[in-house]
Amino acid sequence: MQMKPVVISELFPVQPQAIPELLAYELQTADEELAAIGGKLPYRLKKAFSGRWAWSTPYIVTDTPVEDIQAFVETLRNDPSEAFASLLALQPVPGWQPTPQAQADFAARALWPELRDDVDAALARFAHNLNRTLVTRECEVRGWTIWGQPALSISIRSRLQTIYDLQSYLKNVDSADAILHFMVADRASTMQGTVMDIVGPVAEHRERLLAFKPKERSKRFIEQAADDEIVVRIYTHRRTYDYVARALRILARPADYERLGIDPEQAEAALRLTPAGSSTMLEEVVRIGRKRGLLGPAYSSQRHSASFLDTADLHFTPTVRVGQNHTCEVSALQEQIQQYGVYKHASLKKPVAIGVLNALPDSPYRKFLEKLHQTLRLYRVPARYNGVASLQTFSRKSLEEALHYLHERGADLILALLPDEPGREAEQWGLADLFTALTIALGVSGQIVHQATLTHGENAIALSILNKLGGTPHALGTPLSYTDMVVGFDVARPTSKQPDDEIPMTAISRIFRNTGEFLRYELCSIKGEETIPDAIQALFPATLFQGKRVVIHRDGPFRGNEKQALQAWGAHIQAQFLSVEILRTGIPHLYGVELSADELSADRQAQAIHPSAGCALKLDEQQALLVTAQPSAQEAPVEPLHIRTEPPLSIEQALHSVLSFTLLHADVQTRSRFPVTIHYSDIFASLLLRGIKPVQKQEAFPF
Repeated sequence: MQMKPVVISELFPVQPQAIPELLAYELQTADEELAAIGGKLPYRLKKAFSGRWAWSTPYIVTDTPVEDIQAFVETLRNDPSEAFASLLALQPVPGWQPTPQAQADFAARALWPELRDDVDAALARFAHNLNRTLVTRECEVRGWTIWGQPALSISIRSRLQTIYDLQSYLKNVDSADAILHFMVADRASTMQGTVMDIVGPVAEHRERLLAFKPKERSKRFIEQAADDEIVVRIYTHRRTYDYVARALRILARPADYERLGIDPEQAEAALRLTPAGSSTMLEEVVRIGRKRGLLGPAYSSQRHSASFLDTADLHFTPTVRVGQNHTCEVSALQEQIQQYGVYKHASLKKPVAIGVLNALPDSPYRKFLEKLHQTLRLYRVPARYNGVASLQTFSRKSLEEALHYLHERGADLILALLPDEPGREAEQWGLADLFTALTIALGVSGQIVHQATLTHGENAIALSILNKLGGTPHALGTPLSYTDMVVGFDVARPTSKQPDDEIPMTAISRIFRNTGEFLRYELCSIKGEETIPDAIQALFPATLFQGKRVVIHRDGPFRGNEKQALQAWGAHIQAQFLSVEILRTGIPHLYGVELSADELSADRQAQAIHPSAGCALKLDEQQALLVTAQPSAQEAPVEPLHIRTEPPLSIEQALHSVLSFTLLHADVQTRSRFPVTIHYSDIFASLLLRGIKPVQKQEAFPF
């Protein structure tokens, strides 16, 4: 019997009868940190007045009216912790009617926590020990609005916890600094963050920490800590909190495996959740929510067919154009390039001098270099190796010395042969991140080759090098009809709070034709938020954009006055700027299942599989969740992207533009879920905020 594909989501409608009558309080503060204060208030309000309380921007939402709430505000303002010193008032909002998003946030932040004990018990059955660690499954819940109705996303995540709390670990190391940059979890709540600083001994901070009026279990940790134990500062979601070390458990991230004595392969295998594994755990959790009357059946293409799209609905075909104007499926790209050549060759006046940084002395790297040289010649990239620098120790100093040696010998491009790295963390740079930073600072192109690539990756590396030298391996099979240009846009902002005139911000645009051909990037320093309009004019010059239709892929949401500045400049130069926000974190998964017609009519469960790339769930006419990559069967699910747009660009066109530009990676085997317009934007932003920028503020080659 023919199988019909069905797509199911991790999104569930909130049952209307589960939402009580709500009212809202508006915050008045002495500064603009509404979210920082709003996120902390519900716990204090619940403790003072009982009931249920939740933060839903820009209001505190509750089912509990309070007559004299201003007296409570005065008490908070005088709290020794000073956490609410800038709070001026909490005012009832007369006539307020809850929005679907406010109802969803209330369900996620006030109703769902009432189920937490049952949920934790259900997921505890899927935890297991791995040497000196515990593999746990956790539930992440978030409020959404789907077609004007409140919904919850429920996602299962894996965590690897060590057996150590932070204080116990300190007994086995020589210096307290050894715990810096560990990811930790609060043993008394769901908070997770990164250890950023050693504050001092408990004896000097106990009274201050107790003044925050912590939850009972957290209070016991503070009271039981010895005077000579330490207090640490945790960074999470742009906020900092102080904890006694014994209140925190160490979470093992890939970058920490070596110092925690964890086998990377075992850890990765234990953490990996296949679609079938995730959906099995999700069923247990959702059963609790449905039994309590909070959740309805999941959004699926079986029940909500009009909201689910595929590539046919988007008029998207994954075709690309190579040499001799030949088009082909992207899956056959490498074979077709070898037959027809690349789309555009690099314009080189002399052979490319390639310096080799070798951090793999025992590997068969010479054979790889020979094959790479032959492949480059096939793509009309004349090249010569002009020196090899061996890296004996993996330190910044030795890496800088090796790179300066190769640069002084006239290397146009430095090829780094590096060991495989288990992962990259924002606070803990690996060797590859440091190499990238230093080559950008030197103004020389860099190409990383990890050890696993040495045996079969010469073709992909050659195409990547061609791209960095100004060539184009392939373009889109069909130019985008609804735009003339596509631009990746981002503004690197610091996370710390500083006066506007001291914020070291940098804006960047990556400019492409509607054929997918890269034109250039532009960089612009920004002295403060008020200078955003000047930066927009520099990044989108009238000489290039006047009278054009321009799709702008924003990495993350537009912030501050970015969108207003774009629209004002577009009107001035008679350009039409079409915004597409691409949100990459905290997005619920979509799953595929294959059911026969009989199984569909019986509403039976089936084993979950990965959905096809190009599958999408419309949340309304201006936003959708989009699957942009399809991993192998045993890999973890790929997190979709949350795409938002606004008229006159339709959500279908926005999705089409994102899918199209995921086809343009020089190495199509990377299966990146991001379009090239914003690929590595997060890494590049972290470099910019460290003062590491390309030598040229405008360049026709990708950085």
